Amino acid sequence: IRKRVIFTDVSSTSLAERVDDNLYVQFRPVMTRHCSLDECDGEPPLTDFHIADVAPFVPKWLTIDYRRGKWLGEFGY
Repeated sequence: IRKRVIFTDVSSTSLAERVDDNLYVQFRPVMTRHCSLDECDGEPPLTDFHIADVAPFVPKWLTIDYRRGKWLGEFGY
């Protein structure tokens, strides 16, 4: 499972929580399609997966900052 914050202009707002007029937050659990990183070049391909009990996996906090012309984000449990 990957743990990172990605910033994008495109979002499926039906799955996202609205923070304000310009910001939506969405949790998307993904995993790599291959167990071994030797099986792929560069970024490994990702796949979505269903979580039966999502509560333990939903982040408890999120920080967002804009530094040196880039958006940065972090989350934790």
